[in-house]
Amino acid sequence: MGKAIDAINAGLTYQNLYFWIFASELLHNDTNIKEVSYEDDRIKSLDDVVVEYIEPIRGDYSIDDEITMDFYQVKYHVKNSQQIELLDLIDPSFINASTHSFLNRVHDALKQGYTKARFHLITPWNIKKGDPLEVLLDNHHNKLQLNVLFDGRQRTKMALARKSMMQHLKLDNEAELRVVLSSIRIQHSKPGISMLIKEQLNSKLMLAGLKPLDFKVLVNPYNDLIVNCASKGSKRFNKESFLKLCRAERLYTGQPLLFKDDIPVGIRSFLPYTETLEEETNHLLCLSDHFDGRLLKSEKSWNGDIYARLVEFTKKVFSPGNAYLIQFNTHLSITFAAGLILNPKSGVKVFPVQRGDGLIAWIPDVHYEITPAYPMFNEEYTDNSLLEGDTVVAISITRNVRSHVEWYIEEKELSIKSFYHFCLPLEGTKAIQDGTHAWLLAGQVIRILDRRNPKQRKGKVHFFFAAPGGFVFFLAQQAANIPEIILYEHDFSGDGSYSPSLILPL
Repeated sequence: MGKAIDAINAGLTYQNLYFWIFASELLHNDTNIKEVSYEDDRIKSLDDVVVEYIEPIRGDYSIDDEITMDFYQVKYHVKNSQQIELLDLIDPSFINASTHSFLNRVHDALKQGYTKARFHLITPWNIKKGDPLEVLLDNHHNKLQLNVLFDGRQRTKMALARKSMMQHLKLDNEAELRVVLSSIRIQHSKPGISMLIKEQLNSKLMLAGLKPLDFKVLVNPYNDLIVNCASKGSKRFNKESFLKLCRAERLYTGQPLLFKDDIPVGIRSFLPYTETLEEETNHLLCLSDHFDGRLLKSEKSWNGDIYARLVEFTKKVFSPGNAYLIQFNTHLSITFAAGLILNPKSGVKVFPVQRGDGLIAWIPDVHYEITPAYPMFNEEYTDNSLLEGDTVVAISITRNVRSHVEWYIEEKELSIKSFYHFCLPLEGTKAIQDGTHAWLLAGQVIRILDRRNPKQRKGKVHFFFAAPGGFVFFLAQQAANIPEIILYEHDFSGDGSYSPSLILPL
């Protein structure tokens, strides 16, 4: 009984967190959100969270599509013991119903006139391997690739799926089914409660000028607040009513993360956890279509495609005299390249926004004097006694990379004269305390490399990182005097090896 109650409470908490993720956008500058509802009663079982827009937003299938509302059905599961399948959409039990499935509810909503709405199913479950949904789902927009499903063939898995869904909805033709399916979005493999708070909610709260959740205490005031509001009949909020509520509950600090004069910019090459980056930034460079997961597509090149897009973007967006805060949800090679382009001599004032328990702008005080409060790198140096050769710089902040880098050098038979390993006394995602600490650490690396003699400096410098993006950005900003740099990406899904990425500067 206790476990069942825990599961129910966890599911309610998960739904509540998503409400706050969307509702916090009501307080963002220039928000296009008119109203956010909790336990909305307009459409049964599609009521967890509803977002209504001031001006219609662009749809995902055609430039002519207009979306006025987004309905979210949030399904939380304590254990990842199962996976989602395509035909779960017509299984009432999947949404804890007895007669009506998720697709039934969407069909009913369309018949009620919600033809300019999208209907989202959010779940932490993964897609079942080999299921048609694995092929159908477009992870960029979380939509179904309808041309793949409606392929015209009659004796395939897709044909059987079409037939099952049409029978379930009692439809006469495939065109009707296509309309229903074009309005649904499936957001799978979503993070659990703790990661949802760290990766998304706290960032949203801080951007809105709301207090982030404190992991040092047990109480979540946001969770209790929306439940109590709903019990008293207050379930729909616009900007004014939401701000009034947050002020009354002393959750509003009045100090949003991004101030009026700071221009928010984003660069991403990963899609997970970055779905809202477009709304959070004034300018966004999305490079995800160049990658399969973390791996660069075979027909793309780091220097010819990725770097070229980055240069084009920076020339278009960044202007001397303006102040920018930039979010990197991307490969560290791209973060480094951006720092090299946007170095202090560019005249652009730009600082990275680091993800932790929320979004934190890393703005260093470069005049700050080093104190014992900031642990600095331990330097490990090896000279291979070659007359000439390249330099390897391995930087271990979030984890120790030395053994993997040494294995890679031996495997690839690289001609290395100097090997530098920089590591902190303690490793981890919180090893760097703030922007000043990151800037000082980056400066320490560059000063040591600058001490190399002329023979050492003739070769290339190979950089291997396990570090926060903000540190990598600062390192690149101070690396303009290095004549040739080769960057590497770690293969997290394979054998743990590395592959070369960008060769800089061009």
